[in-house]
Amino acid sequence: MAIEPMREVFVFCLDEKVSDLLKRVQLEGCLHVEDFWEAHGVEKFYGVKRPEVPQELMKLTDVLTRLARIEESLRRIHEEVRSTGLLDALKPMFKAERPETVEFELKPTEEIVEDANEFLEELESEAGEKLKRLNELKDELERLEEACSFLEYVEEDFNVSHLGEGPRVVARLYTVRADSWDDLVQELDGEPAYVGKVGETEDGDPIAVIAFPKGSGIESEIRRLGAMEEEVVNEVLEDREGSVQSVREELAEEIEEVKDELERTKHELAEFYEERGTEIRAWVELLENERELFDVLPKLAMTDRTYLIYGWVPEEEVGRFKEVVKEATDGLCEIVVHEPSDLENMPVRLRNPRFIQPFETLVEMFSLPKPTEIDPTPIVAIFFPIYFGFILTDAAYGAILTALAAAIRMGAGRVDESIRKFSEILLYAGIVTIILGALTGGYFGNLLGIKPLWVDPMKDPITILIVALGFGVLHVGIGLMLGMYVSLRKQRDMRSFMLDYLCWFLILLGGLLLAVAYKTGGIYTPLGYAGIAIAGLGFVLVLAGHKLLGVLDTIGFMGDILSYSRLLAGCLSTAGIALVVNLLAKMVEGLGVVGYVIAGIILIGGHLFNMAMNGLGAFVHSLRLHYVEFFSKFYEGGGKPFEPLELKGEHVEIRA
Repeated sequence: MAIEPMREVFVFCLDEKVSDLLKRVQLEGCLHVEDFWEAHGVEKFYGVKRPEVPQELMKLTDVLTRLARIEESLRRIHEEVRSTGLLDALKPMFKAERPETVEFELKPTEEIVEDANEFLEELESEAGEKLKRLNELKDELERLEEACSFLEYVEEDFNVSHLGEGPRVVARLYTVRADSWDDLVQELDGEPAYVGKVGETEDGDPIAVIAFPKGSGIESEIRRLGAMEEEVVNEVLEDREGSVQSVREELAEEIEEVKDELERTKHELAEFYEERGTEIRAWVELLENERELFDVLPKLAMTDRTYLIYGWVPEEEVGRFKEVVKEATDGLCEIVVHEPSDLENMPVRLRNPRFIQPFETLVEMFSLPKPTEIDPTPIVAIFFPIYFGFILTDAAYGAILTALAAAIRMGAGRVDESIRKFSEILLYAGIVTIILGALTGGYFGNLLGIKPLWVDPMKDPITILIVALGFGVLHVGIGLMLGMYVSLRKQRDMRSFMLDYLCWFLILLGGLLLAVAYKTGGIYTPLGYAGIAIAGLGFVLVLAGHKLLGVLDTIGFMGDILSYSRLLAGCLSTAGIALVVNLLAKMVEGLGVVGYVIAGIILIGGHLFNMAMNGLGAFVHSLRLHYVEFFSKFYEGGGKPFEPLELKGEHVEIRA
């Protein structure tokens, strides 16, 4: 339940050692490189300058761009050829394998670029020609299909041998706008030109053969009069003979031949990608990591012979960081480590127990805490599954969700960190749903007829409402106490403590005492008077801090508590829809065998729909209660994430 402590570091090293140093630091993955010029500039360190980007970056970028383009083309072809159905696409979620990796030696950038260029040349010789041929076939297929489609609207007995370009005359196919046809014929009448209608498009525009002397300049006049040349069709039909019908048959055969060659080429490239894909992706990842090192350079500062690297290192990794720096620079360096000079600039990395870590994702979706704030992840880890289960409230749905989450966790969750965290969130939420479903008697609604261990929400919604509002009071109260702690201990702001947090906590506490007094002995009891006094003191503080707007703020504060009634609404929604599904299924059971089949379809489809929609609603509303009602009481967010310079990619490994 903490933000990991960081240390501000300055590393000075010789210019010939900076490349080796950055590579080793990247392998270690513990240094968040800060932009020196944004953080300090020349005012604090006079005499330094911004490094220039070396020439090697242009060579690296060129090789990376060409290699990535080939990889993307091959990958798309492979996905197209090996496209599978929905079930096959879902298999990796439940049965995932760790990606294959390629190991590289730690080398200078120049050598890596040379090796990558050699690999690229080899790749282009093996796959480049086939990719080029594939593009040619696609273009040819598009041309043939366009011509064949166009000829459907041309008279079948028209002889295409009349088309083409001779020594003196040019004859081509044109599409003419219907409203321009008469003008075209009239204008060209008497000119050294021939216009003959040979068909009509689907829109009713005439298709014409127009012949004119070569180099006569009439072509521009033809375009002006609304005729558009069918350039692709004319190119395809050039040097062909016979009627339109025979040419269309000829084109159809050519189209099939091109399609066959296109499919063969795709399969050959897909097989090639299966054999070499991992190696290609590994080279792309390696070059991308090298480029990231160049992206870091403008953040550094330098003199004539030295470089200055400024950044942040987690406190517990400072010792190892110093060892790596000294090893990479042969001891020719100076490392300065000290406490953060300004906490607001410190990057944030959360540190929580293993079982709480998945819920860090939900906090990060909102915003990381500032270094001066409290990490709310442990509170989210407690209340989010409860609210989720409260809304879904069906033990059978919870069991299905738990089994599904466990399967994903054992599948893709083993190799993908984000999927692991998400599946564990669903796993915890599913377990709580089972418990709350058993307490409220929800097993596919009332399908199994099992009595609740506590209360039936459809028969006693008031009890559920009281519990929901009780969670609201508890949740908001915790938020206010955390806000008081932050303002008093971390920010040392007594005014904020009194007028932004304590006032609302007193109103909440006083209201709670009044509610208890009303249910036990009446408002006019010592407990009730205490509640009135505490709530009154809180309201006075609200008016002192917020003036007359405090009245509206008080109404809004009460709305925050009432917002937790959405837990009741979700609970009733799940139970109510399940009840309707079961009722519809029972109504059709009397139709015999067909009725049982229909009832089965209704039960399966209805409960899947109910579980999916209310499961989504449970997730969204549980987040909303945290983001709006809870976080607004103490949490602002806006922390800068700790993003270390590290090796990225699934397929690349570097041996130091």
